[in-house]
Amino acid sequence: MRAKRSSDAGFSLIEVLTALVVFSIAAVGVTQLISQSVRSASLLETRTLANFVAHNQLVEISSIDDYDRLPREGEADMLGRVFDWERDIVRTPQPGIVRITVTVREEESEQIVATLSAFRRQS
Repeated sequence: MRAKRSSDAGFSLIEVLTALVVFSIAAVGVTQLISQSVRSASLLETRTLANFVAHNQLVEISSIDDYDRLPREGEADMLGRVFDWERDIVRTPQPGIVRITVTVREEESEQIVATLSAFRRQS
């Protein structure tokens, strides 16, 4: 005797394979999204720390009147990461005003991570 096939006996192999394909596609998309999020967070951390370094250099120069005795470039350690900074002071067309620009790069990298500029009255 043949057993009668019931419609509620379970899933067919095609249904299971289709579900696995759909789940795999979704899992790959979620994995890529998480990976991109981690990369973005790392880049944001680097830029934030580089901006702190640039801001610290602007604060340091704002407390000194003799710009010529300050170094033009150097290194700064921020939360265990080392950044190279470069400070440029240029006279503006306005008498007595200088523009101070600080450029920050990650150590041993040519890519600029942060740049801040400020204007100051020259004494």
